[in-house]
Amino acid sequence: MVISIFLFVGTFGGAFVALKLFLEIRRQRVEARMGRAIRMACIQ
Repeated sequence: MVISIFLFVGTFGGAFVALKLFLEIRRQRVEARMGRAIRMACIQ
């Protein structure tokens, strides 16, 4: 019983951390793309 609870919490925590990491990486990539577009617009 206790082991199953630990497994559930561990799996849930791992998924949550992975999701946060994924969103953070995606956000940085989007910001980099926007920054590049803004620089291109400024050059023109």
